[in-house]
Amino acid sequence: MDLELSGKVVLVTGAGQGLGRAIGLAFAREGAHVAFHHHASSAGAEAAAVEARSLGVKAVAVGADLREDGAVSGAVACVEQELGPIDVLVNNAAATQRKPFLESGPADWAPQVDVTVTGTLRITHAVARGMAARRAGAIVHAGPSLVTTVIVRGRPNALQAAGRDGGRKLMEIKRLRERGHRITLLNEAQFWRLADAASRPSANR
Repeated sequence: MDLELSGKVVLVTGAGQGLGRAIGLAFAREGAHVAFHHHASSAGAEAAAVEARSLGVKAVAVGADLREDGAVSGAVACVEQELGPIDVLVNNAAATQRKPFLESGPADWAPQVDVTVTGTLRITHAVARGMAARRAGAIVHAGPSLVTTVIVRGRPNALQAAGRDGGRKLMEIKRLRERGHRITLLNEAQFWRLADAASRPSANR
């Protein structure tokens, strides 16, 4: 299955570890040039970029706090300077907490919402401007599937799941589509089905 990603530029947020790192490397294996965004996981993002480059593509690690407008715009500018215009944005970054939900309060929720919801809006807004001008591009929102509970350190994280859903609504995806923009939404289960299919041997590859 050829996903036609060779030479495309992909930015994956929250890609210093875990799912985001794996997503970035899956794109690299398909021939895409990948930017691995991180906030605190700089070593993981740098290692992922090195691994991606070993596959014959260009890759960079880019750090940014998604709670800060200037940091977000700077990260997007850095990616486009190093790799070229962004063809695909994968929104994977999310802030989590160790406290059980019923032991948490507004002071704990605020940073989670500002990264998982508002941070998603910031990076999407910054990247979508260029996509709209070129009338090309795809935005992938890596969210929980309908049958998946988000688990963080062994505990269900209702706030993270709700935050992702809120982000999708705030982006007014339906209106963007009506205006001709291409917005692709995949939950984690859908993404891994595509990645698994792409990794299978094919006579057409």
